Amino acid sequence: MSKRGAQIFGLTEPQLHRLVGHGTYPGAQAAWNRADEIRNKGGAPVIYYSEHNGFTVIDEKDASDFQRARSFARTSKPFPL
Repeated sequence: MSKRGAQIFGLTEPQLHRLVGHGTYPGAQAAWNRADEIRNKGGAPVIYYSEHNGFTVIDEKDASDFQRARSFARTSKPFPL
């Protein structure tokens, strides 16, 4: 796996929405739906993407996802859009 494929990128919700509109990233619509679901339940969705794993949407307010969110936040870079 290339270093680029392993890199994790953090996205904002507006960035993800743009990707959904472009239709060029498989899984973007599912990630948008998951972020919307989290938001509607009062959570705080954070979105990450890597070429290797696709999109990951985590609820930052969920205690069980807290460590995972911190790990992603430490290693992620801003999404190049």
